[in-house]
Amino acid sequence: MSRIRPKPPNPSKIGDHETDEPPSRESTRLVAVSRVYNEEDVIEAFVRHHAPMVTHHIILDNGSVDRTIPILRLLAREGYPLTVLENRSVSFSQEEHNTMLYRLAADEHNAAWVVFLDADEFIFPTPASVRLRQEHQGFPGDHFTAFGQKHGVGAMERLLRKQLEALPPEAVCGRIQMVNFAATQADDQSDVLAPRRIVYRDDEPLNVYKCFVRGGIDAGSIKIEAGNHAVRYRGRLREGPLLLELMLAHYHTRAPLRRLVGALIGSLKVVAAGGAELERGRSGHYASFLEKMMRNPRLLLDDDDFMLNRNLGRDLVREPIEYYGLPLRYTTANDGISWALHIMCGYVEALARSHGEILDADPSLRAQVAARSQLVTMLIETMDAGD
Repeated sequence: MSRIRPKPPNPSKIGDHETDEPPSRESTRLVAVSRVYNEEDVIEAFVRHHAPMVTHHIILDNGSVDRTIPILRLLAREGYPLTVLENRSVSFSQEEHNTMLYRLAADEHNAAWVVFLDADEFIFPTPASVRLRQEHQGFPGDHFTAFGQKHGVGAMERLLRKQLEALPPEAVCGRIQMVNFAATQADDQSDVLAPRRIVYRDDEPLNVYKCFVRGGIDAGSIKIEAGNHAVRYRGRLREGPLLLELMLAHYHTRAPLRRLVGALIGSLKVVAAGGAELERGRSGHYASFLEKMMRNPRLLLDDDDFMLNRNLGRDLVREPIEYYGLPLRYTTANDGISWALHIMCGYVEALARSHGEILDADPSLRAQVAARSQLVTMLIETMDAGD
């Protein structure tokens, strides 16, 4: 398992640029943890956006073949507080990796809270329109901080800490609600900063949450569920109180081919993990993409609404989030088709290599595979003309 360590940062500077309000973070150490895979279009913005809010960021790369790792190396060289690990598993193993990352953050980095984030998720203050809905659902209106559209990164860090420190001491975790942001035909495709380019969100937040988990919990009694959506503590599923003043902007539809490749590889990883994971429905949200691609890829590739991000007919609200990071230096636009082919070839090669290494390590498995390769199944048989 390889690691990237940064040079010791100057606490008043991030990335060799002065921050607007250098925060003191040691009182409540917030450590972000993330699993990433081929995120070159968003990883720089993701790290820069959250760096002012957390003490340290641990990133597990799951075998990226694009520029994700080179960009992280450059950010570490700037002084961002990063630990980057690599695991090249070609099958689904989210729970094991999530729990390992929790233990690393809690044990090696003394995290008071472990902030689970995916690379396409950006923390932002809950919009006023959503706060009004929450008040109607019974949450107290005076619970919210009065936020304008513009405020400094120091204020965001204090808000995140305030929300976590306000949770009851018995709470194992807190939940943050997600809202999807949709790429549309109105996006400025020349802008490589995703939170600035993608400005429309769904009117209704998702009924989906991510967990921020309290540190210092006995490692043997906690397991982080797949997707970081819940925590299993002492055998019981815990979801935790809602962090009302914060949400996650989810940029999962940044580009059509990226979405398609992600669905295909996600489905294949579950298949590669075996029947148990398939029975648990791990790839259910990818089923429609995989079914269309297996039946006829043109069903998607010739769908202009899908390929051109024609989403403005949906119930969308134009409400971009504020980006709290420093300007991008390393992110560039890529050729969607070339990128997609490169990523798919990288995964297929890794899957084949893993298969070969397993056979090399276990002669009995090689014998089983050889036996299976001799199986012949009758598919069609017609009678001879003279019979």
